[in-house]
Amino acid sequence: MAEQNAKYLNKCRLLRVFEYMQNTDEQHPLNITQIIAKLLEDGVCDREPDRKSIMRDLQTIEACGYKLEACENHNDGKYLNYENKPFGCYQIKMLADAVASARFLTAEDAKKLVNKIFQLGTPSDRKFLKEAVICDASLNVPLSKTKYNFDKIMEAIRDKKQISFQYNYKFVPNPQQKDLSYEGREYFVSPYYFVPMNDDYYVIGCTGEYKNFSHYRLSRMVNVRVQGKAAMKLTDSTDYKMLTDSGKNICDYLREHINMRYGATQRVSLHCKQKCRLDILARFGNRINMYDCPDDKAYFSTSVDVQSDEGFLGWVACFDGDVIITGPDNVRSAYREYLQKQLELYNSEAK
Repeated sequence: MAEQNAKYLNKCRLLRVFEYMQNTDEQHPLNITQIIAKLLEDGVCDREPDRKSIMRDLQTIEACGYKLEACENHNDGKYLNYENKPFGCYQIKMLADAVASARFLTAEDAKKLVNKIFQLGTPSDRKFLKEAVICDASLNVPLSKTKYNFDKIMEAIRDKKQISFQYNYKFVPNPQQKDLSYEGREYFVSPYYFVPMNDDYYVIGCTGEYKNFSHYRLSRMVNVRVQGKAAMKLTDSTDYKMLTDSGKNICDYLREHINMRYGATQRVSLHCKQKCRLDILARFGNRINMYDCPDDKAYFSTSVDVQSDEGFLGWVACFDGDVIITGPDNVRSAYREYLQKQLELYNSEAK
């Protein structure tokens, strides 16, 4: 029994030493004396382990493929070489920034997840990232229910089940019946895709017995439940059939529906300044064709398949004239009407 207990304690000590070394880098090494002090402080050992035992633990860690570097001054100890670490500091920052600005998370949930992401880096990375990643609590939702809805939606997609929910039409923290779409109507949806868009997540699926896609914004969904009823097959969806028949996929669909509103798409021609090239590629992907205008090299032309509703028209307006709709005529007319409405709104306010 004593021998088994000793083996157990040795394994616990090895795991804890490995944990300590994972939190080292060139600026934060550990020597054997410090490791022993940590083991005693954490209560891993009931008495001070001998130095040879710690040296064997470090050798075992290296034998498992983890490279431990010795400091120039051997009294300073060793540290874990992070040359082959899975994430670079810049990658960790990008992940943390995405979470920190996620409007469907509460400030508390975002902070907890950001801190977990920091653990992917070295101690020096963590110290830098805590100052480099900005968490603005005003961007986050006030309630934590969204994270549970997220999990339920993922579960339903995985198990091919329907979900039910109500829609927070006014987008208030504690919606009452009057704040819900159609006075609290319950939606039953077969979910197929769950995608990030416009600082939120959207469920794309078929509502009830309808076979066309609908879009629902995660941060507005309340009382989400996974139903026992099987979801409609994706292949039975008319929109999915249209996509596959035209050689497109869900990525094409997302590019065409800028504000995730449902509607038909059409090909629209654009005349753009060269400085907008990256913005166009970011919106529509790098498979579109772009042609420099022969009579004016400051511009290029392209055509995109898009749902030409107010979401698209508003997106064009953001470029302040650097992106011009050249066709078709019905989209140009719709854009003129859109701009006229905005002008009338401000003219009426001025009066």
